[in-house]
Order: sequence, then C-alpha cells, then structure tokens
Amino acid sequence: MSQSNVSESQKKRKKESKFDANTLRSLIKEGKTAKEIMSIMNISHKQILKHHLMKLISLDSQYYEIVGLYGQNNRKAYVNSKGVIVIKNNMIDFGDLNLIPEVTQFDVEVDDANGRIILTVTNFNVSNDSEEDDSSDEYVENLADEDQ
Repeated sequence: MSQSNVSESQKKRKKESKFDANTLRSLIKEGKTAKEIMSIMNISHKQILKHHLMKLISLDSQYYEIVGLYGQNNRKAYVNSKGVIVIKNNMIDFGDLNLIPEVTQFDVEVDDANGRIILTVTNFNVSNDSEEDDSSDEYVENLADEDQ
C-alpha cells in the first residue's frame, strides 16, 4: 500500500474515543455522572459510554453503575436545551384539573425561600363557560424534594 492510500483511509475514519479502563474506573469510583464522564473522556454518545462500561464490568468481573446513564426520571420537569421548562401532563397527577391543550394557561411564581415553583391555573373554567374568575386552582411542585 502506498503512503497516500494509508493517509486517505486514516482521514476518512471517524475519531473514536478509546477505552481507558483505569480512567473510567476512577471516575465511576469518584461518583461522576454520565455527562461528566462523557465530557472528561471525550465521549460523544451515551451508547459508547455504555459499551465502555460493559467492557469494564467484563474486565473486572464487578458491577459498576453510572448515575444518569440509563434513562431519566420521566416524572420530573426539566429545562430543555432551548431553555424551555417542560412539564408533561403524564408527569404529574393534576387530580381533577381538566387541562386543555393549547387553552390552559398558568401564572408562574417562584418561591426562592422554599425552592418551589407555583403554577396557578388562570383560565380554569374556560371549558365550563362559567363566569367565576376566583376559582383558579393552585398546584405547587416542590422541586427541592425531587433531587433523586
């Protein structure tokens, strides 16, 4: 093979993170999360980290767990990459509140002292055609208690 063919094939290869058992083992023992480990080890996808973890488990014959690697808690509200707070209907039991998509609106109040975000339904009776404006219900989500 000529030198130019080798360099062309090397250029075409994607840069892959190399498995480093010692680094991965020490990061896991330090309690680093999946995102932190991926950042430190320059791993671009969780699937690659999962593969490295399985190699380490096989190599050491010991079970390791990485926080945040397998799934997220679907019952927690979160802030997405665009800075939008996401709260889906199936995440929270809203009780008897009839939340109508595209219609239901909330007032948002932040209670820093107690670590709470308070959502108050402002147009609760829109679907009932009632003239009462004082019947807005309040749902309080204590985000400080839902750390893990």
